[in-house]
Amino acid sequence: MKYRQNVLSFMNHSCHFCNRHFDIALSHIDHESKCGYECLLYNPHSLEQNPPTLPTMVRVMHYMASQLNALQESHRNPTETKPTIQKNTPYTKSNMNPLQILQNNTHPSETITSFFESRVFSYIPNHIETVFEKGLCEGMKLILSDAMSNYENVLPIQSHIVKLSKYYGYVFSKDEKLYEWKKIPVAFLNQLFKSLETEIIVYFDNVWKHDNIHILNDLDKFYHYVGRVTGENDCCDSVRNKQLRNIIDKKGHVQSQQPTNNIEE
Repeated sequence: MKYRQNVLSFMNHSCHFCNRHFDIALSHIDHESKCGYECLLYNPHSLEQNPPTLPTMVRVMHYMASQLNALQESHRNPTETKPTIQKNTPYTKSNMNPLQILQNNTHPSETITSFFESRVFSYIPNHIETVFEKGLCEGMKLILSDAMSNYENVLPIQSHIVKLSKYYGYVFSKDEKLYEWKKIPVAFLNQLFKSLETEIIVYFDNVWKHDNIHILNDLDKFYHYVGRVTGENDCCDSVRNKQLRNIIDKKGHVQSQQPTNNIEE
């Protein structure tokens, strides 16, 4: 089975502060200036650990100067709408934006789709015997759990963000031509689970069966295995999908420190 290469490889411009990727230089510059400004306000220590280049820092300072000038103008003309510099407001369930928390602080190295194709599927050989012994659902749960538990980078799928029970995936946005976090529907997760089910069948038919050709001598046992990998007499799809989502609920959480201040657009 061929696995995808790193999907970020063809993007030309990455933000120094949050690792978002752009293929349009102007969009990259505009974003990086604002992102660096927010980083300077809320996480200045990170700049000491990973200092930007001089041209990047100059653009950030120019952006900061423009914000300060706008604030001074608003004081001179109080009737005009005041531009807002972010206030030191703690996150609460009512004012927080989970996507902004993820976008600014959590930076996966691949998309949710490539995570399944290159990581989750690779655990199928480890647990094919569990499928035979306990059924398709139990095998899929172990495969997904192991893939998420043993992943060293930031998971490109997240669930509970400050007690908000939603699902978020790291994807490539074709419209904006960048990689970003998006709220993903349950139906999308179910499609990924279906792809895992299909890949288990493919592995059994194309790899395991050929490595264990002697099993064809015992057709009763062989057809028992076929029934296991195809989910025969297993739980229904909706029950299986719910149990797999429970794995994501337990394993999918932000693996980086969340900010302590609110960031508004």
